[in-house]
Amino acid sequence: MKPSDVNDDEATLQDMIVGLSGRSFRKSYYPQLRQNLEHLERFRTLLDHTSDFVILIALPEDSVADANAALGQLLGRPVDTLVGQPFLSLGLTDAENVLAVLHREMEGTGGDGESPAYSQVVAFSSTQGAVWLEISYRLALLGERNYGVLVGRDVTDRRRNEQMLAEALAEKAALLDNAMVGIGLLHNRRIASCNRRFEEIFGYPPGGMLDLCTRQLYPSEASFQMLGDEAYRQLAHGENFSHTLPLIKADGSSFWAEITGHSLNPAAPQESSIWIVNDITEKKRAHELSVAKEAAEAANQAKSAFLASMSHEIRTPLNAITGMVHLVMRSGVTPEQKDRLEKIDAASKHLLEIINAILDLSKIEAGKFTLETVPVKLNEIFSSVATMIAERAHLKGLSLLTEIHPLPDNLLGDPTRLRQALLNYANNAVKFTDHGSVTLRASLLENTDDHVLVRFEVSDTGHGIPPSALPRLFSSFEQADNSITRKYGGTGLGLSITKSIAKLMGGEVGVSSEPEQGSTFWFTARLLKDSRKPPASDRHAGIDSEAILKSTYAGARILLVEDDPINREVAQIMLGDVGLRIDQAEDGTEAVRLAEKNDYALILMDMQMPNMDGVTATRILRQAQRMKEVPIIAMTANVFAEDKRNCLAAGMNDFLAKPVDPDDLYDKLLIWLARTANRG
Repeated sequence: MKPSDVNDDEATLQDMIVGLSGRSFRKSYYPQLRQNLEHLERFRTLLDHTSDFVILIALPEDSVADANAALGQLLGRPVDTLVGQPFLSLGLTDAENVLAVLHREMEGTGGDGESPAYSQVVAFSSTQGAVWLEISYRLALLGERNYGVLVGRDVTDRRRNEQMLAEALAEKAALLDNAMVGIGLLHNRRIASCNRRFEEIFGYPPGGMLDLCTRQLYPSEASFQMLGDEAYRQLAHGENFSHTLPLIKADGSSFWAEITGHSLNPAAPQESSIWIVNDITEKKRAHELSVAKEAAEAANQAKSAFLASMSHEIRTPLNAITGMVHLVMRSGVTPEQKDRLEKIDAASKHLLEIINAILDLSKIEAGKFTLETVPVKLNEIFSSVATMIAERAHLKGLSLLTEIHPLPDNLLGDPTRLRQALLNYANNAVKFTDHGSVTLRASLLENTDDHVLVRFEVSDTGHGIPPSALPRLFSSFEQADNSITRKYGGTGLGLSITKSIAKLMGGEVGVSSEPEQGSTFWFTARLLKDSRKPPASDRHAGIDSEAILKSTYAGARILLVEDDPINREVAQIMLGDVGLRIDQAEDGTEAVRLAEKNDYALILMDMQMPNMDGVTATRILRQAQRMKEVPIIAMTANVFAEDKRNCLAAGMNDFLAKPVDPDDLYDKLLIWLARTANRG
């Protein structure tokens, strides 16, 4: 009897129940029973009107316990005729496997509601012809009995579309397999078809990805679910989905992928979708390296700017100190005062050496340590280095020797850096030698048509170095023994900088030493040969520039542009001592105004000043015809190579770094005043 046959007459309902049960019920039960029957009727109506078919399989008999109208429509038979029939008689492909799975679940756990659900696509021959069904089934406990609940739907159209697409893909297999990107067809997040590039990207053999769940391609369940939900929401609106993310290869390694998806049916986007995958690992790595490089360059620029600023701030007062010491000593002092002033001067020079070493190291690290290519006179370099260490060597009673083996003339290189490298070795030799000698040596190792390889050595008879300390000597901030820093001072940068100089010159560095026997430090450098005739020198070595300025150029009018009052005072006195007439300007604006009114034989221009800097002022001055030939010499605490280039590019003729050495100042003045006089 169906629930719809029950009428609302309570007497009839009571008779029916008594007849079925053989016993009477209280009238209070009837409304509840009627309500339950109505619920059952509504549920049955719902099942009969759904397009999916539902089958209830009685176990272990494997018979149809119940089914909805959709199954009858599929089979072309009334549902009543199906109830009680063997499930296998329905003709579903793989029905035996379905029953086997349900029996295993029943024997293992029983219908406790915890049994897993299974799904698959099966073929079926109905009155309408061959169809494809997507079925899902699981074990369920109803009352005291186990049942199999199977739900299915007709997916023939979808399957036909997939087959048509697969055939189309097969027709274009050669084209797809030659594609630079991976192309895959997905069905319910499983790979139904893909080209060879798709398999290569993920590291699978041909055919190895068919029916693979895409979960295996994601690094985690969370990323798989989150990205999938987001992707299919977008595909459901008929839009393409693109994303960049890490994916997993067959061997478990990860790579960066760019994926783009398109649904073939936006109404059911997960059922059929095409995805394009591109391996962008190298592209992303290159981008990350580019970003890291930009960050490193920005950090280096910030560090360089900071060091340049600190250098300027330190050199400016240091110039005042050394300048005042020079002026006081020239004015006449007692022997005791002279001794103290010389100590101040030595300390200032030592501080300057430290600043220079730190700046050089910074430029080396930033890749901005560049070399000049100008004439090299090794005799002058050795003479200069010997002069700089002679006083300290004399105070310690050391013999100072130089040996320069025959070398070609007209060599080209960077004499300043060669002098710096040799001086680093020579300073250490004097510092660590208490008795005996220090020898500076140069010898020829190679001689070709266009270059030579020269070996520079500094040998001493000092304490020597333990073998264990030799490997780390040329590292930054390293010395043979930490106690050396306390006893002798020093930053431990000199040898590291010499190594960098030698490397830039195509050479190497090294040392041989025996404890208490002395050491020999060496470096090599490749110098070019210059076949051109050497230019005439502006002056001869050994001349007294100060005396010539006094006798020849006294009364020449000079413009001194300097914002620091103490440095102006020092420069004023130095220039006045050789008879030059001085006008002063405190910034670039005032310098331009004075230069427009007066004629000057030479201008000394500071670089960093308020209101208008020296570079800007020089550019403005050079625009006037009468100022095009006036020598302008930078006299600045900005000492980086780019500072010098900026000065020369603006139209300056020469460059003096602060602290200014008086002899260098007089040399520069003599050179440029003489050139101006010769032009006149």
